[in-house]
Amino acid sequence: MITISIVSHNQAKLVDQLLNDLSNINFTGPIILTSNIPGENFTIPDKLLSQVRLISNSSPKGFGANHNYAFLQCKTAYFAVLNPDIRITLNPFDSLLQRMTDNIVMVAPAILSLSGRPEDNARDFPTPLSLIKKALHLDDGYHPYELGAPPFSPDWIGGMFMVIKSDAFRQLQGFDEAYFLYYEDVDLCLRLRKTGWSIRLDPAVSAIHDAQRSSHRNIQYLKWHVLSLLRYLIRHSCWLMRRKLCKPSQ
Repeated sequence: MITISIVSHNQAKLVDQLLNDLSNINFTGPIILTSNIPGENFTIPDKLLSQVRLISNSSPKGFGANHNYAFLQCKTAYFAVLNPDIRITLNPFDSLLQRMTDNIVMVAPAILSLSGRPEDNARDFPTPLSLIKKALHLDDGYHPYELGAPPFSPDWIGGMFMVIKSDAFRQLQGFDEAYFLYYEDVDLCLRLRKTGWSIRLDPAVSAIHDAQRSSHRNIQYLKWHVLSLLRYLIRHSCWLMRRKLCKPSQ
């Protein structure tokens, strides 16, 4: 069984839509819903009333801190992180869990834009060189894929929708809470790789993402983005360099 964690930052309307989706696909596991802004009101479908556990923060916490706190209530074998702006039309969870093995401890579906095109939720780990290439529009590090293609193993998958074995998440001590809003997912996947585990993205199942892209419009979000990137590079550059030189198998 899967426990789902959803964090709302003044996104009640989006959360309501996601909860309706989960109700419509007959999701039966626990749902930990965190209200990161005081005073949010949610409309929980009747079928989910016994499954939803509400956490109301007195002051906002970061992405990682919220999901880590929700994980304290997780008693299931799998833990899923879903953004409020995810929409689900068909149940992806059974198929995703079939991709889990002793070594594959994190899985994700294809993520589609509102127009139905696959988004960039599968990427190579950022490095100083790759960031320069991205700035010059030479290579964005994205793994393009087609819907229905075979499962594959990218370096990291986006935190808008990821399912991880609870034992692995616990061993990694969850998200690094020093990242406030960005790069928590990259950091988690990198630490997972360091431990010797692997990741799968399955293009045979999908979800829709109405991306908010706040860092493109808000200077505070952009600041958090840059600070998280710097933390990531300072913490992991040595490992990334050794990995590139040694070229280990994926």
